[in-house]
Amino acid sequence: MKAGITTSCLFPLKETEQAITTLTELGAEYIDVRLNTFYEYRPEFARQVVSCARKPELYSAQVNALNFEPQLFSSSRRVRGDGFYWLEQVLRSCNLLGIKNYAFNGLVACERANDFDGWAAYIGRIIEFCSRYGMRFCMKNHCNGLFDRADIFKELKNRCPGLSGALDVKQIKLSGGSEKAYLKDMSGAISHVYISDSYGADKNDIKELLQMLRDDGFEGAVFMDIENWNGNIAELKRSFEYLREIISNI
Repeated sequence: MKAGITTSCLFPLKETEQAITTLTELGAEYIDVRLNTFYEYRPEFARQVVSCARKPELYSAQVNALNFEPQLFSSSRRVRGDGFYWLEQVLRSCNLLGIKNYAFNGLVACERANDFDGWAAYIGRIIEFCSRYGMRFCMKNHCNGLFDRADIFKELKNRCPGLSGALDVKQIKLSGGSEKAYLKDMSGAISHVYISDSYGADKNDIKELLQMLRDDGFEGAVFMDIENWNGNIAELKRSFEYLREIISNI
């Protein structure tokens, strides 16, 4: 298990390529790259990032969830085509950046409540499309998304064996769920984890969660996701070192 930071901590004070440089200087072993705009989805942007600076392992990528992800679930072939066009741009960019995991936020405009077979049909296509580019598709839990409660992932995993998950602790809280329930639902399939700096009152809360993850065999990346960063780099570094210290002691 290794500590990382997501570039979304620095948005909009720093552009994505600047954020990668800053997080590298802070000593992040893993970085989660948040691509914020259509401009950043294109491989031309990724080539700029590759050429600009030394970088640690860029572990995962996510996008602005409203830009094209819901289109991937449209019943209209043309609308889905637009979604897959932009997904392809992101996957090609990830290949250039060495990223292997795509975190899907799952904000799906879908009227098929609990239609797991219907959802799985769409997700299966997306997983297969990502695999063509050597990318792992990771469904992220989200209070406003498809995966908004702790019994959904296993239903989808049973229908789509290639499905992986990205656990977002802040979104668990917003959904009114429990960490234990989500861990049980996603057991053995978690790619990476996002932890907010506001999670819990002290280190023991985060330590308990990370211990549960380790007991479940998780050895991936844990990303610090600062909610209200005020531009103080020293404060950001303290939060990261706080997470790294906990990981090293469990």
